[in-house]
Amino acid sequence: MEKLAKDFTSTKAPKYKLRKHSSTSDVKEHSDQEEDDCDNKSISQSKITSVILYFIMWLYLVCGISRENCRRARDMIVYLAQVVAQQDRSIKSQLSRIPYDIHTISKRLELEFEFEQHVCCPQCYLLYNIELAPEECTYKPTISSNQCYTELFNPYKVHQLPYIHFITKKRPSTSHI
Repeated sequence: MEKLAKDFTSTKAPKYKLRKHSSTSDVKEHSDQEEDDCDNKSISQSKITSVILYFIMWLYLVCGISRENCRRARDMIVYLAQVVAQQDRSIKSQLSRIPYDIHTISKRLELEFEFEQHVCCPQCYLLYNIELAPEECTYKPTISSNQCYTELFNPYKVHQLPYIHFITKKRPSTSHI
């Protein structure tokens, strides 16, 4: 079981890193109503719940499934487990404690996201470390080819839609006619 959980969290994708929270006080600071409804100790001790939580996090982080579809996957997994566990009440109570939202799941598993920021050349898609990136792209496909020279930090103007202000007037009363 623990090996399975480690496999899910050790899978590296270029967009994120995972690490455990250093203290449980971090988790309590960011708690929401859903977290308050459930005892964290019973969740972490339940093998079936842990496997489901890690699987949903794996779907979200590695497979890139949306939060909404992670909720659907969670609902389907819980439904399948309920069908299997119709005779076992302890499993039913554990399944009812599985959080619905990916944010709450990550807090329950005490996972913390660390995002890395990069600058991407809009022309050739070369990535640069944001702190070390040059003003212009330095990519050359071959030694004899020209350098890309695309501006990496070129601010662009956001197109503003015209602002329309509606003025409303009260209609004259027709009751005195």
